[in-house]
Amino acid sequence: MRLISPFLFTLLASSFAFGQVEPKSPPEKPAEAAAKTPQFQIEREKAVGEKMDQLQIIKGKTYKDVTIREVNEKGMSILHAGGLARIPLANLPYKLRKRFGYDPKRAAEEVKKEQETARAQVAERTKANEKTREARMEKDREHAQAMLSKKKQAKILELQKRMAIMQTGMNKAQAEVESLTAKADDYRARGRVNVEVRDRNGRVYYSEKVTKSLLNRAATLDKRIAKIRVQIAEANSKMAQLAQQIEDVRHFKGD
Repeated sequence: MRLISPFLFTLLASSFAFGQVEPKSPPEKPAEAAAKTPQFQIEREKAVGEKMDQLQIIKGKTYKDVTIREVNEKGMSILHAGGLARIPLANLPYKLRKRFGYDPKRAAEEVKKEQETARAQVAERTKANEKTREARMEKDREHAQAMLSKKKQAKILELQKRMAIMQTGMNKAQAEVESLTAKADDYRARGRVNVEVRDRNGRVYYSEKVTKSLLNRAATLDKRIAKIRVQIAEANSKMAQLAQQIEDVRHFKGD
C-alpha cells in the first residue's frame, strides 16, 4: 500500500478546510450585552427611587426629603419636601456628577438636539396652524360670498319693488295729467266764447265773452298739471338711478 506524502496530505487538508462554511458565532448573551451598557447609564437606572435626607447643589440650594424620580442627560428629576424639581447634572455635587456620567460635551449635544427638536416642532405647528388658518379663511370667504350673494339678491329685489311702486305712481300721475289737461282745455273753451251782439241800430257783430271763473279754474289745473309733470320727471330720474344700482349690485364681486 502506497502512503500519501506529507506535502500532499497537507494540501488536501487545506482544500477541505477552505470549502467548509465557518460556523456562526453564538448569539450575544444578555450578560454580555449588559456589559456594553455604560456604567453611568446603569447608575442612572439604579438611582430611581433612592432617597436622601437632603441634597445640596452647587449653587447652594438645599433640598430636603429627596426621592430621585429620573436621571437623564437633561438632569435629575426629584421629589422633595417642597414639591418637584429638575436639577441639571452640572449643578449636582461632584460625586453624583461622576456617578451619573456628567459630560459637558454630551450635555451640550443633548441641549442642541432638544433645541433642534423644539424648532422642528414649532415649525410643524406653525405650518399646521397656517393650513388651519388658510382653511378657515377659505371657509369664511365662501360664507361671505354666499352672504354677499343673498344680500345682493335682496338689494335687487328691494330696488325692483321701489321701481315698480314708482312706475305705478307715474302711470297714475300721467293719467291724471291727461284728465286735468282735458278739463282745463274745456274750461278755457267755455270761458272764452264769441257771442253775437246787436247795437242800438240793429247791427250785428261778434264779441268774445270771458268767463273768469272758468278761466281761473283752468289756470289752477294748469299749475297742478305742471307740478305733476315735475314729479313725473323726478320719478323718471330716480328710476334710472335705481336701474343703474341694480346693474352695479349684479356686477359687484366684493373683496
